[in-house]
Amino acid sequence: MDRSPGPLLLTVVDVAETLATSVKTVRRMDLAGRLPPPVRVGRGLRWRRAELHDWVVAGCPARDEWTWNTSCNGGRATNGR
Repeated sequence: MDRSPGPLLLTVVDVAETLATSVKTVRRMDLAGRLPPPVRVGRGLRWRRAELHDWVVAGCPARDEWTWNTSCNGGRATNGR
């Protein structure tokens, strides 16, 4: 996964493909708080491409340990560990 051009927001199918897992696993990970928080667009959920990339680079921390601040650190992730 890289920060190359592409859609800014990813669907659950896109996230599953990006993480090389199933849609069902992505949904389970989201419900368990093991993914960055999604963005609600209408009735659907989307994940920020750049945040998902930074989350993987940071070692895939749990949601409660993960913060992502684009304004203070140039879009890089910070993590609570």
